[in-house]
Amino acid sequence: MDSVAKLVDSISGTLASAANGDEQSIILLAVIYVLLVCSYSVIWQMRVNAWPSVTGRLEKLGLRKFGATEYVRANQDYVSDALYTYQVNGQEYKGKRVSPWVMVASYNLRGLLRLQNKGVGVHSANEVTVYYNPAKPEKSFLVKTGPFSQIFTALIGIGPLLFYLARYSG
Repeated sequence: MDSVAKLVDSISGTLASAANGDEQSIILLAVIYVLLVCSYSVIWQMRVNAWPSVTGRLEKLGLRKFGATEYVRANQDYVSDALYTYQVNGQEYKGKRVSPWVMVASYNLRGLLRLQNKGVGVHSANEVTVYYNPAKPEKSFLVKTGPFSQIFTALIGIGPLLFYLARYSG
């Protein structure tokens, strides 16, 4: 129990130091946060990649404005806009999510969304491959993440940790 008390004392000391503006403590907490978020994201991506697929019918695939309409085009944000139907065990579902990656892009970067939409496996007669959660079939995507996405996410999480270690160890 002594080690648990030391851990609690260390955590409370780090939080107190961060509250007092200690740079190292603030950066440490930010590193831990980024590492946790990215770890969760990698695990989520791996789980989604294990989802089964069915063939569905694509009703719509494009881009739509996100947020309020901007008068300056460069300030306008966009998201993928999809609608598709699919069946699992005789039950019909409607989906609208393209990818596990939630992407919002500016007018100038909306080409990234178009590129993501090109990854949708459209077959003949508007048929698409739909990946669905077997535990909750109403949750679905048209695009899986690949190993590159998982490695990229892991590197985003590890980068701040390496920065912290390089700066404060030694």
